[in-house]
Amino acid sequence: MKSFINYNGNIYEEGQPVLMASDHSYRYGDGLFETMKMIKGNILFEECHFERLLAGSKVLKFSLPPLFTKQNISEEIKALCKKNNCEELARVRLSVSRGTGGLYDCDNKFSYLIECWPLEGNRDDMNSNGLIIDVFPDARKAI
Repeated sequence: MKSFINYNGNIYEEGQPVLMASDHSYRYGDGLFETMKMIKGNILFEECHFERLLAGSKVLKFSLPPLFTKQNISEEIKALCKKNNCEELARVRLSVSRGTGGLYDCDNKFSYLIECWPLEGNRDDMNSNGLIIDVFPDARKAI
């Protein structure tokens, strides 16, 4: 079965090249993403995801186009999940980028990519192995 992605509002077959090697998110990590879960056509914690995405975009000083709204992107996510036959239970990744260009310049053409994949199993299953948490002392953050 074919799978599809949404790049800047256009639908492409997955595996079709859409990102340039000079895209700032790829080349410099100058971008951000949100991973969401969809159950029965609804995005879980939708408001929280979009608030965090918009806050991160503001910190990175992205110029968001007028059509990049919660309502429009939410509709595009739902349409893509439906097209990929995974609106019942899916993992969704929304990635955003500043644009393409060199080290100190870019075209400031905001872009976004929506991907989705079906999730297997029961959405209410708990991890029977539990959760293991640890602290890695060798990597320290400057702040």
